[in-house]
Amino acid sequence: MVDLLRIETFLHAAENLNFSETARILHLSQPTVSHHIKTLETELGVILFERQGTAIKLTDAGRLLVPWARRV
Repeated sequence: MVDLLRIETFLHAAENLNFSETARILHLSQPTVSHHIKTLETELGVILFERQGTAIKLTDAGRLLVPWARRV
């Protein structure tokens, strides 16, 4: 079952393309945000973000998930 907090975390990360900013907005730690995203990726069986150092960008799977996540 997909956790709604993980979906909310994903949406903020997808909008900001920054896990630290997402953590600040959601009043979470950055490692917690990373853990939520990794757990969601594991549950869905896809990689949602390409990580390059501190930079992130959505994968094709991540872009497909955004409209669904907004409806949830």
